[in-house]
Amino acid sequence: MGSLVVSEEYNPAETFALRVVGTSMMDIGIFEGDYVIVVRTQKVKSGDIVVALLDGETTVKRYRKDKTGVWLVPENSNLKPIHVTSENFQIQGRVVGLQRKY
Repeated sequence: MGSLVVSEEYNPAETFALRVVGTSMMDIGIFEGDYVIVVRTQKVKSGDIVVALLDGETTVKRYRKDKTGVWLVPENSNLKPIHVTSENFQIQGRVVGLQRKY
């Protein structure tokens, strides 16, 4: 356990950090071990990078909404988008920043 210093522009009551596990967002420079800074909100728009809870698992993906429904889109050309059909889906927040330890 440790601490993470985040810019004063973010209200600690409205934000949280999440350590990234996996490679689903690597094509846009979000790598395993990075920390994403997340604003707690369920109000997101298509194209936002979000933290979502899907069937009990937390995931970081690009949110897309179109005529066919809601999609969680990885930014890794080796992975396929997830068409959200489950009622066990909740947006936990929108990614607004990234911190990386070298």
